[in-house]
Amino acid sequence: MPYLRIFDVEKGSCEFELKAARVVIGRHVDADIVLNNVTVSRIHALLRKDTEGYVIEDANARAGTYVNHERVNKRLLKHGDTIQISVFVMEYRTDDLERLKELTGEDSAINRSLKMNFKKVPAALNIRYRLLSVKPRDIFFQGDTLEIGGGGMLVPVWEPLEEGACLELELGCQGGKPRSFMGEVIAVVTDHNKPAMCIKLHKMKTERYDEMMRWARRGSWVELSRIND
Repeated sequence: MPYLRIFDVEKGSCEFELKAARVVIGRHVDADIVLNNVTVSRIHALLRKDTEGYVIEDANARAGTYVNHERVNKRLLKHGDTIQISVFVMEYRTDDLERLKELTGEDSAINRSLKMNFKKVPAALNIRYRLLSVKPRDIFFQGDTLEIGGGGMLVPVWEPLEEGACLELELGCQGGKPRSFMGEVIAVVTDHNKPAMCIKLHKMKTERYDEMMRWARRGSWVELSRIND
């Protein structure tokens, strides 16, 4: 059954199964998929089912509807297409949800060994990170874990940081304000012959963050504008 994987940089990711012939996306509380941001129109876009799959239609929204970085009025969706509405990123999937969970869910080999559920980052997000010269025990405390994407992020990168490294991670999408997170590399795995960092995200109080930034050495930003999913 087709579904959307919805990624919100504040709340993490979730899946929405596409069962109805018509699905309303917008800010209005009665929308089928509610995107709560002032830049999203009350009725922003529609998904309609036809014989070939689902078609997305822009509902004359001011911010527009984008598919694979291109503004569209109407587009037949294909597996893997990325939809961007304001600061929200959605991926159209035709995989079976159960099969997907076997690959990237709690029962996957990666997550069994790490006892966490790491999710790949959508390709439409702009990502950059920089190394911090601190140890996890110096800045992260019990209760700091930030549950995004079910536990952490799986970030493919050709030159991964070492396990135990601390970093500042910045996530953003076209037209949206980037958000910064603190994280530590829990493990480095190989995904389709390309290394990937399993990053556990943390939330920190503002005063603790400011204090750390006063004394910690920071590396140069590494830009990862497009992440292969």
